[in-house]
Amino acid sequence: MNISATMRELGIDKENFRTLGLLPLVFVAWADGTVQRAEGALIRRVARDKGWLVGKGESLLDRWLEEEPDTEYVRKGLGLLKVLTEARHGLGNAITAETLSNLLVLCKDVAESAGGLWGLTESVSPEEEQALAVIAEEFGIGDAKTWRRIVDDLEAAPARSAPGPKGSALVGELRAVVNDPIGLLMRCLNEHGDVVRIRMPGIEWFLISHPDHVKHVLIDHARNYVRGRSSDRARVLVGDSIVTTDGEEWRPLRRIAQPAFHRQSIASMGEMMTRYTTDMVDQWARRVEPSGTFDLATEIQQVTLRIIGQALFSVDLQDDANAIGDAVPVALEWAAGLTNPFRLPSSIPTPSNRRFARAMKVFETFVFETLAARQESEEHPHDLMSMLLDAVDPDTGEGLSHVQIRNEMLTYLLAGHETSANTLVWLFYLLSRHPGIARRIDDELRRELGGAVPTAGQLDRLVYLEQVLLETMRLYPVAYMVLREVVSEDRIGGFTIPAKAWVMVAPYVTHRRPDVWENPEGFDPDRFAPDAPDPSPCAYFPFLAGLHKCVGQSLAMMEMKLIAATMMQRCWLDLTPGFDPELEAGLTIRPKNGMMVRPRWRDATT
Repeated sequence: MNISATMRELGIDKENFRTLGLLPLVFVAWADGTVQRAEGALIRRVARDKGWLVGKGESLLDRWLEEEPDTEYVRKGLGLLKVLTEARHGLGNAITAETLSNLLVLCKDVAESAGGLWGLTESVSPEEEQALAVIAEEFGIGDAKTWRRIVDDLEAAPARSAPGPKGSALVGELRAVVNDPIGLLMRCLNEHGDVVRIRMPGIEWFLISHPDHVKHVLIDHARNYVRGRSSDRARVLVGDSIVTTDGEEWRPLRRIAQPAFHRQSIASMGEMMTRYTTDMVDQWARRVEPSGTFDLATEIQQVTLRIIGQALFSVDLQDDANAIGDAVPVALEWAAGLTNPFRLPSSIPTPSNRRFARAMKVFETFVFETLAARQESEEHPHDLMSMLLDAVDPDTGEGLSHVQIRNEMLTYLLAGHETSANTLVWLFYLLSRHPGIARRIDDELRRELGGAVPTAGQLDRLVYLEQVLLETMRLYPVAYMVLREVVSEDRIGGFTIPAKAWVMVAPYVTHRRPDVWENPEGFDPDRFAPDAPDPSPCAYFPFLAGLHKCVGQSLAMMEMKLIAATMMQRCWLDLTPGFDPELEAGLTIRPKNGMMVRPRWRDATT
């Protein structure tokens, strides 16, 4: 069978192909000459529950229910359904060879739904019996003599559901999600395996961590796993942006943004990054006593804020006269609580929400005034705002509106500032605990840079430093988990994942699987040596994977390597004795009480 040609002939396309799973039910409903109200209602309920009315699926179903499909159309549809299943193609992951039998059960339910005379008895007419036999034969799972036994056996067998923690009868695992999400996720892996059901009020979450399953969600069937409702809270913060949209709304934003993050576009920012880093270290040298300590997390956050402000707007956000520099920490504090289900909506005037609203007003005013000024000026600074202002979608020739630029700027500001800062803090935490690895970086910096301030053009030579950063992001990934909403019912690892459920993909968990990584809790940068085998697809994905892989990955890696190389040629950073950082999971994984360190200054000759 030519799959593409048959799909076109049946009016099936890549958007509505899941509706094909309803055709057997429609066939049974028409078997006695008319679709009764109860039969139509049941078919529509199945369609909604399984999420099979995607794209133009609803209009296709309406057509089937209003006008009986002819026998040849039905046979081609049933044959296509079987071929798709065998080919592991699209719908074949929602209705596998295993679950074609379950589809037969739904067909039997449709036949019985009219309830015989006046709806008082359950009855399957001879015509419906024949239709069920045809379906069983076309699916290759039975015939007129065996279909009923198949259905009876399936209905008698207990439903197989994904394992998971029991949690509270009222709120499920809500308390653990709020208080200790990392601990909950690791317990789920260790106690329940690859696919774990996590009960939450009003919704089911499924944690998946095996690389094959992650690839299924983020790459192979990304259309079925969308941001959807799982991004509602983030939209309050950044609107409809590159990190909150999907499909046709997301695609032009990505096309426009992509060129701004190419290596050649960002290479000129390297000097600014090292200059701001040198300023930071010079301040330490002036103000920190020989035995003094300071919070590295605060310092790194400040320097990455300056860098992202300059990269985005050509503005120094550390300038006391710049109100946006004060607004950013407020927005970050508010954003850190996005995963807290107990937080009141932003429309409720709590003190935190009022501070957030004021900060957003400051930011919005700044962006719109800056955009207006640049439109009036013939000279534009070389920054990301100018790139987005001048950029057009290569497919449509259209640019971004000022509201869209505002959303993208805030997205880049928050994501680019917080993620790089926290990765660098964990890098220096790990280096303090593994001095042998720190010495190997020292040797590389001395050999390749000779004490000079690094440039973007030299970064490819800092191979071991990159290995160390990659291993740091394995243990402390930029985004420890992301949520996706299920469009249509699917099967992962042998378990049914219902439509409208949320699937949680957690790099933090996948990166610590002992069947994927040897000594997963160990810090071993040689995992990423040039001659080391590459991890399997989606075994390592600190910047996520697939369509929604982080657009700023190149900028983040350049920034982190330049900051680390600049700092390490000036001083070592030792953890304060007795200090043990506690993980705090918000938008990223950060140390809850900062990272207290003491600098050891290098001699000019070392």
